[in-house]
Amino acid sequence: MFSSPRSSLHPLYSSASASPSPDQRTSCIKIATEQLLLASSIHNYLFTRSTALTSPSPCPDISNPVFRALSSLALAESTLLAVLKDDPYPAAVLQQDRNKNDKEWMIKAPDMPKVRAHLFARLCLAAAEHAGNAVAILGGMGNGGKGKVDPELLKYVEDLRRVGRGKACRFFGVDAELGGKTGDGIGWLRAGLSELGMSVGDDGKKPSGMGFGKLKKEWTEKREDRRVENRKDWGSDAGKAEEGRILEMLEKKWVKVNDTIGTQLIPSIGTLISSLPSGREMHTVKTYNPPSLDVHVLESMRAPPDRADTYEENDSSDDDENGAPVGAFPGTKGDYAGSANYF
Repeated sequence: MFSSPRSSLHPLYSSASASPSPDQRTSCIKIATEQLLLASSIHNYLFTRSTALTSPSPCPDISNPVFRALSSLALAESTLLAVLKDDPYPAAVLQQDRNKNDKEWMIKAPDMPKVRAHLFARLCLAAAEHAGNAVAILGGMGNGGKGKVDPELLKYVEDLRRVGRGKACRFFGVDAELGGKTGDGIGWLRAGLSELGMSVGDDGKKPSGMGFGKLKKEWTEKREDRRVENRKDWGSDAGKAEEGRILEMLEKKWVKVNDTIGTQLIPSIGTLISSLPSGREMHTVKTYNPPSLDVHVLESMRAPPDRADTYEENDSSDDDENGAPVGAFPGTKGDYAGSANYF
């Protein structure tokens, strides 16, 4: 169900070819969004249909709660795609990774209107809420000897929830930085890193002994880049590595600016996370109408078979009369013909 949206989004992440134009980028995201919304409505339709069943499902894959969880998952992904369409930072990071001599990022950050940054943050929070609902539902499955939900699916949904909250913190940071509050912006970036599960303190310093962790993170990022190029299992982290790159890059730049120019106080991570507002919905899941056959097709299926389809003229007795003996090789029928002489 989700392989088609992934193939639609692959040109946005591949560095094997030139970066897509804005129109091509919008077209890819639009196609993937439509497919995800359709998937969400289908899963919601299956959830509604399975509610009336009295017998338990034989496995979690076709159970009522899983249908609900998959519907929420597809809705969360489609909501994040609405943000990705106008988010300039992922493309900027990908371009810099592709071209090591690119210096534009150091000079000027991508432009983003202040009002839209705040709106994007609330959309990301709504996506995180939908992913959180899916995590809660899938986490309670697998009881009663009916099997378990794939751990990879659980990990993906949890990573998607973290990415949604991490993106929201980034957009709140962009909103603060555009308003001249660089200190608050840095605090939001560090809150986003914390939401992604990347250990960071209020002072931006990572705990001691993180040298091996840094090497592991770099290796993971390179492996994800190879997966994108090879079209093999890419995106299994729900974009967590990519969002981590963006947050770290912005945090490094803004800290340098704050240390040399502004020197503003940086709020604590816990204070900022506790002030996160509620999400704002972007899409509405439409009622799925399954395809139906035309009337004349149904009538032809209910009608008795045609006379020519009864095969009455082909009598199997003819084959018995003219057939070769059992076990005989082709062309040897005459060797087994009856004879009046014994010798």
